[in-house]
Amino acid sequence: MRCGLDLQNKVAIVTGSSRGIGKAIAIAFATAGAKVVVAARSESPGRVPGTIHETVQIIREAGGEALAIPCNIADESHIESLVATTKQTFGQVDVLVNNAGVSVATPLINTETRHWDLLMRVNLRGAFLSCKYVLPHMIQRQSGSIINITAGNPEMSATPSQSVGVSIAYSATKYGLNALTVGLAEEVRRHGIAVNGLNPGIIKSEGAIAVAPEDPKEAAAYWNSSHPSLPEVVCESALFLATQTAETFSGRLVSREDYGIGWP
Repeated sequence: MRCGLDLQNKVAIVTGSSRGIGKAIAIAFATAGAKVVVAARSESPGRVPGTIHETVQIIREAGGEALAIPCNIADESHIESLVATTKQTFGQVDVLVNNAGVSVATPLINTETRHWDLLMRVNLRGAFLSCKYVLPHMIQRQSGSIINITAGNPEMSATPSQSVGVSIAYSATKYGLNALTVGLAEEVRRHGIAVNGLNPGIIKSEGAIAVAPEDPKEAAAYWNSSHPSLPEVVCESALFLATQTAETFSGRLVSREDYGIGWP
């Protein structure tokens, strides 16, 4: 990681950090000196590998400080408790990474209403609620950084659903998150808080592997067509965003693939 990008004395909440992108970011933030709150539903091993306790164990074994908090991002009371426990334990919240998300890989005509509602509740409403409960603490300190893990390009001229295995329902939630990101950045700019959206690109995470085709030939075609990267490639760009303020870098929808080239 680039020199000078550290999070010493900072407290970061990373949602959906039992595996994949969230796990990689949580570990990277802890390595950079942050106290990290690892939040997700996964307390015990399930169909998809990874738990919040495993992420915390990795961080602690490397000498970092972390706290596992079970959290269903679709439940407002869970989010309220997550932020309250973080504040009670560490005294502050400096960084929020809204990474938790779900997806379905079906055409719109085959998408069940309950799945549409779930995606909206987790991917968009969950991010809204996380921001809502974290912001009073950031405003009190007149500082903070919110990173929304989103999708699509900054101009919104191509839909995320053009990516392999991504649905229109998922795309709709991410475009909503893009709008939330840009609007919120302006709303809290006077408080010194940075709000940015980070598109990680196609990532070969545990969750993505779980929804890939089961047939070996189909799976090979699936991954070859999308040219995926491992979750760790997101860490440097996420760390940069975590260190920013409203004055230095905010209100941007950026792609991890362009980090160091098209931005900062």
